[in-house]
Amino acid sequence: MRKALWLLAVLSVVGCSSGKKTEQTASPAAAPAAPPSVAQTSMVGVTPETKPLIEQATQLIMKRDFGKAFEQLNAAIKVDAKCSAAFFMRAGIFADAGQNSRSIADFNAAIELEPKNADFLNARGFFYLTRQQYPAAVKDFSAAMKLSPMHAQACNNRGLAQVAQGQFKEAIADFSEALKLGPQNFDAYNNRGFAYFQAGDFEKALTDFNSALRLNPEYLNAYNNRGLLHFKAEKYAEAAAEFTEAIQRDKMNAKYYRHRRDCYLKTGQEEEARADLAKINWLQELARINQIATQTPKEAAIWVQRANHLVAGEEFETAAKDFKTALKLDPKSVAAHLGLAQMHLKQGQADQALAECEIAGKLGAVTEVASIQGDIYLKLNKLDEAIAAYENAQRFDASVAEAYLQRSKLRQSKGQAEAAEQDFRQAVNLDPTLEGARN
Repeated sequence: MRKALWLLAVLSVVGCSSGKKTEQTASPAAAPAAPPSVAQTSMVGVTPETKPLIEQATQLIMKRDFGKAFEQLNAAIKVDAKCSAAFFMRAGIFADAGQNSRSIADFNAAIELEPKNADFLNARGFFYLTRQQYPAAVKDFSAAMKLSPMHAQACNNRGLAQVAQGQFKEAIADFSEALKLGPQNFDAYNNRGFAYFQAGDFEKALTDFNSALRLNPEYLNAYNNRGLLHFKAEKYAEAAAEFTEAIQRDKMNAKYYRHRRDCYLKTGQEEEARADLAKINWLQELARINQIATQTPKEAAIWVQRANHLVAGEEFETAAKDFKTALKLDPKSVAAHLGLAQMHLKQGQADQALAECEIAGKLGAVTEVASIQGDIYLKLNKLDEAIAAYENAQRFDASVAEAYLQRSKLRQSKGQAEAAEQDFRQAVNLDPTLEGARN
């Protein structure tokens, strides 16, 4: 579950929503789970004395300053022990922090203060759903629907709990009812499609996934689920196309690459499968680096490491931000300037790359700078400068061989046969595979 999902949900209940839609997520092996998108109501349980505290907590939550928001909510409860909104919002903070027992205690307190608040019951039901306490979730969703028969989200959520228990007939009935209450609810279409899929009715499942995408062409869940349906039906090309649609909308999600790779393996597209596996491995390494960065955010080296990894994946915009963060933490970071030089080189920005090399050189990175300068000059077809830089770097690899080969051809075209031969021999010494590349 994404950080602050609960907090954003509870803010919408107490009338303090940011106005931003939260992205819906789904699991390919389980019922798609949506955050409890509840009806906007007035700020319940708020007195003139607690209102400023609740409003301050709301603003702090939107700024992701959860510690101070927690303090404001505690203060509101101290001022008025019957402030249901404060208990409800604090339950969201506890839920996001994984403190389940404290979260449920606050949900219970809010509901005891306002037992007829269907939104509160729906949110507590969703809490139970995400903790796999399905009977308790169904009980709360049913109670919310009894209090508010038009509560489409509670109906939809009860359907999710039914799917999680393998009760597909009951789930389909709930999703169908949710669609009667809200015909534009693409979540309910997707969820009913998932239930049909799990029940083995592929035709109805496909119809519902199509309906979800007609209502929301950017809906990742439906692309993913439609891909899984095609894969199950052994329509691997169609399935791969669906996962490609999902990747185009969320290229940092390894799940879609895994699914598409499965399709490519089935159709014998080995090169494409290898490319997807490489992307999966890249994303897994990025996740590992992200975890370290979260634990040591003040270490410039980890931001350089992540930036270099992002450059390797051609995520240049994010990489540039990480290099900037690293230099803010350590203005004399040679590694950051070298990484920026490599990034600019990869983007074809020679002038910026040379500028970063100059800074790194002044900081003492002579050999590394010479190596990068060689690559820059080779790309600019400045062969003399490239070879001179490679010699300074004491570098002997395929790129250096290519520089000698290209200069050999240039000298040959100018009638400098002896010099051309010397360059060619040097290229072959470095890379014997170039023996047949004289012409």
